[in-house]
Amino acid sequence: EYPQEEYGITVWRHSYACVRHGYLSKANNLQIQVHEWPLPKNTLGAQATVFELAVPPIFSEWRDITLYLINDVLLSQPSGVHHPNPSYSLRAYQPLDKFFRTRRDYRIHLVSEAKPNVVTHRRDKPIQYCTDSDVCVNNGLRYQYYDGNQDCFLGELLPTEGLSNICTFDLPKRAQALKRFLVRTWLKPEGETPNEVIASQSDCPEYLSLSEYKVLAELPYGYNIQWMSILTQLAMPKIDFNKTETAIFLLQTSLQAGPRSSTSTRCTHLRLKDREFGHQMLEHLTKSVSHIQENWESYTALFSYTLLASRLLSQVPSELSHAFLGLLEKCRRISYRWLMTILGRVQETTNEIRRSGFLKTALTIALICGDSFNVYGGFLPVILADAKQASMLVECSIIIYNNASLKSEAEATLRGILFDRWNYTMHRVCAILVEQNHLASSCLDLAIKRHWRAFQPTASWTLAAETSYWFETTSHGHLQVHYNILTGELLVNGLPLTRLPEQYERHDDYERLFRSLILNVMPSNLPGMRFCTTQEFQGHIVHFGMQDQDLLVRLEVNESYLDLIPSRTLREMLPHSFVNDYAHWYHNEAGIIQLRSLKDPWTSNPDDWCFVRQDGGWKLCQAGRTFLFAPSSSMARRIAGILSPLEAPLGLHMLYDARKSALEVRVPSLRLD
Repeated sequence: EYPQEEYGITVWRHSYACVRHGYLSKANNLQIQVHEWPLPKNTLGAQATVFELAVPPIFSEWRDITLYLINDVLLSQPSGVHHPNPSYSLRAYQPLDKFFRTRRDYRIHLVSEAKPNVVTHRRDKPIQYCTDSDVCVNNGLRYQYYDGNQDCFLGELLPTEGLSNICTFDLPKRAQALKRFLVRTWLKPEGETPNEVIASQSDCPEYLSLSEYKVLAELPYGYNIQWMSILTQLAMPKIDFNKTETAIFLLQTSLQAGPRSSTSTRCTHLRLKDREFGHQMLEHLTKSVSHIQENWESYTALFSYTLLASRLLSQVPSELSHAFLGLLEKCRRISYRWLMTILGRVQETTNEIRRSGFLKTALTIALICGDSFNVYGGFLPVILADAKQASMLVECSIIIYNNASLKSEAEATLRGILFDRWNYTMHRVCAILVEQNHLASSCLDLAIKRHWRAFQPTASWTLAAETSYWFETTSHGHLQVHYNILTGELLVNGLPLTRLPEQYERHDDYERLFRSLILNVMPSNLPGMRFCTTQEFQGHIVHFGMQDQDLLVRLEVNESYLDLIPSRTLREMLPHSFVNDYAHWYHNEAGIIQLRSLKDPWTSNPDDWCFVRQDGGWKLCQAGRTFLFAPSSSMARRIAGILSPLEAPLGLHMLYDARKSALEVRVPSLRLD
């Protein structure tokens, strides 16, 4: 110590170097970190936490799947959504990490929004004032079950109308005003009332008459009377059955289960059990089908009648079953006859737009024909027992597969529904044909002979090894033939018989010549070629092959051949338009290369540009008098240099007229002609 005078008073001070007081200060500043018990104080909470540390995998899978079904599939929503912030997961809780055995990617797990004591500002305590209870503290976490996908705590899940919406067929864009009348939810099973229809008349689309709009919108109203409404329209139609909207309304109305009843049959469809009602429906459906059987443009109406007949077949008394099966067979034969008519027009037409339109129609009619097999219960084996009828389904499936890539904005909605129904039908058909191999052989032979005239089977059809849906056989000429009963894909020696492989159809040169056309092809008999068209195309048999990345195309007409020169080989050699706007054909007999406009690459014209041999080289001329200067020639380079401010060299056409001895330079991009 040392004395120090302050205000005239002597005060004794400790030295800063005093060891005793230094230790005393350190002792007073000592702190201890709290020890937090890793489990909740509550017994049930502690037990649940221990369970979640090592949940049996089968329990976690069941729990996640149950939540997925209720929340994601059935679209139930929690009564309240609470997103924890911050959040502390049991998965990341360090004190229990060595005991954690549960997989960390499960959807449901434990999360606390409350902080553990060890991360709060109270975790460090001054040791001089602490008691045991201050240091050894209870767990501060308050665990709740947490949905990792939704990032919120789990709560009570309540049903919504979302499931009703996704179980309702979509309408075309033009008919969205009718959607509210098509949807019937579990909260409102009767649907919209006629008064609401009348109040919505201002929403009537322009293409519908007001009377048709009202009748169509009222059709689903009243689940107890909906079938009487359908019968009324069949007997005295005020709606157009050939409209897509009508077909979708009938499909939704006939298939939606409706409220439950005391019997196995829902009250919505009890009327179908009535014998007299079944007779009336059969009579009017038969008349309706007869009215349209000569008009293939009524294919949407035929689908409407087919789906109604199929639905009635599943519920009517047994004594009416045979009559409804006969009606479905009539629909099937009509649609098949229409299909053959349309395919005949496809082969006859030379207009690409019309040909594409016919193919789209053929695809839809093939799907409708296939839908006539979409029957319930034990009726499908009865239909397939007739090999002639079963062969129609096989042939339609081949046509569907070969044209499935065709798109149509106007019919996308209905066609999507038909595709789904066809896929469902084919999975059921597959199981029957696999069990009855003799039936499969008969119907496959009939269908493929009609589709491929040269098919001469030398063995019975058998199920291919290690598959459950590929049938195989051999044809004359040691050809291996495979057929996929699910998709309708037909392969000969591993290649599609009636369609080029995707590698060919997506090639730039194919799109330049054929655009989006799908050609019927078979194996080619020419060396170096793999396929040829089954019918003449624009007066030629077209052969196809592939060499490296180049598509080989050879035209055959009267035993003379023209070979397509890949456009890439002429780039940088000719002006851009002479490369991009023409197809370049090499005439094997004449030894010339002819440039035909891509607008009509199949017809030879006197004014076509031609490469001819002259003076030991090739010259590009038109009608023997006008010649094109090669861009690489010295004269062309000089002229291009002069005109470089206007256009690049390959954008110039330098034409020499031999008769006039005159040079003309054209700049197509300036559009001065």
